[in-house]
Parts: sequence; C-alpha cells; structure tokens
Amino acid sequence: HTGDFLTHRAGDFDAPLYDALAAIGAPHGQWACLGNHDFDDPERFTARLREVGVTALRDRLVTLPVNGTELEVGGLDFTFGRDDRAAQLAGRLTRWTPRGTAPRILLNHDPSTFAALPPGCADLVLSGHTHGGHIGLQLGRDAAITVVGLAGLPDQGIFRRDAMQMYVTRCVGFYGYPMRVGIPPEIALLVLRPA
Repeated sequence: HTGDFLTHRAGDFDAPLYDALAAIGAPHGQWACLGNHDFDDPERFTARLREVGVTALRDRLVTLPVNGTELEVGGLDFTFGRDDRAAQLAGRLTRWTPRGTAPRILLNHDPSTFAALPPGCADLVLSGHTHGGHIGLQLGRDAAITVVGLAGLPDQGIFRRDAMQMYVTRCVGFYGYPMRVGIPPEIALLVLRPA
C-alpha cells in the first residue's frame, strides 16, 4: 500500500477501511508506507493498521522469504518540504542494511521524489499520491494526458532512472470532492519475475 489511505475526519468514518484491509489475503503480509494524508495521528493510524494485519514501514526495511529466496521491502514516510530532498532521503536510507543481492522494493508515496532517491537504492519503487493525474484524458492503459504530467511530474505508469524502475498507480481514491475527471481508478496487479 503506497499511502493516503484516507483523509481524516471526526468520528469512526474510517471503520470500512479497516474491514476491507482485514479481508485481504496476502500470503507474504501487507506492507505500507505513509502518505501525506496519513499524518493527522500517525501513531494511532499505524496501530489500527497493525490490528488488521498491515505493517507500516516507517523509514524501515524488512527481508521476506519468498519461494526460497529473499525479497527486501522498504517504506519511506512522506517527505514534507521541498528543501534538499536528496539529503533527507539519503539520510533515512543510510540506516538500512547495505544492498546485497536480494531484490528490493521501495514503497515511497510521492513519485516526485524518485529523482532525489540515491542511485540503486531499490530495484522497484512503488508510488501513488497523484491519483493518476486526477484530471485529464486517459489514452489507454499506460498513457494519459494529465495536468500533473504536463507539469513534468510522474503521474501514472512506469518510469525509469538508470537501473531503477518506478510504478505510479492511479489508485482508487480522490482528493477533495469525491470525483475524478477523465482518469479512471485502478487496482494495480504487478507480476515480478527474475531477470
């Protein structure tokens, strides 16, 4: 899960979220990073996620055994502020174990930070945040014209930087009014294979 689970409001409006997450059958666990909308009360929120089987990787890395091999999954909290993002991100990643031979997936909510990540810090970065551009014209499964994309920001689909790849999901959510204009929601299914 790449963050922005919900925008907080008063009351227990978020109960359906936890019911839906608890119903997901994930043989290797559910892993998440936090997005900018998840910071109203992040400790309470991550505790609620943990209760339904979702582990929030808040600037941490875990190693999972998958079919007899190791897979590393890391998660970064949303990076607030635009000043020296590269230094902020590098500082957080230096606390992780050095890269070995295990493939590494990085959950990083904001795709605009992809350019600021240290080279080779992950094989695959998974992001959200943009809602696929939220407003635009979807031209096919992997192509769209969006306001976000026209501004030069990664809005949806696959992006590459040297040996790293990033997938930005269109997600199922929205911001503000409960609508999307021209950009359909998606639940992405990625199949990973060795090189």
